[in-house]
Amino acid sequence: MDLTKLWLIGVGCLGFLASCDKVLDCSPDPPKPPKEESAYPVDRMITDKKGRNIDVKITGKGPDSITFLRKSDGKRFEYLIENLSVKDKAFVEGLPRNLKEKMVRPTPPYLASREKELTELNEQVERLKAKIQRASTEFRERTLKSELNRIIPRVEQLTDQIEAYKRQNPEP
Repeated sequence: MDLTKLWLIGVGCLGFLASCDKVLDCSPDPPKPPKEESAYPVDRMITDKKGRNIDVKITGKGPDSITFLRKSDGKRFEYLIENLSVKDKAFVEGLPRNLKEKMVRPTPPYLASREKELTELNEQVERLKAKIQRASTEFRERTLKSELNRIIPRVEQLTDQIEAYKRQNPEP
């Protein structure tokens, strides 16, 4: 057989095969694509860049973060996608963006740690004030007031640090 005939047969076979991969759906009502919100919630064990795992229920995705509920206690978190492992980044990128839920950028660790400490100190101040009012002796009252006076400068310092950070890093 000559090469020209073999070439023509090969081209013909390729043309036939190319036409076979097209499947037409002739049903009266083709299936509708699922709505974006129907993808949520998603149960997943996610891993961060450092290899730490957490079992979560992903509830939404924004442009640069995901929201999820930690399964162990149901607490809600916002987490930057860039901090996920490569495998989980790829998975999350495949999820549709959730438009119903407002996505908020997570609080930076610097700010979160100071806000947490400030909250704890403010609670301690309130407890000390209540104890001062109930103090049974003048000595006990002076002791509690000195403890209160020791805490107040740290409260003021943290408040100033938080305000300075927010001025220097305004939210977009």
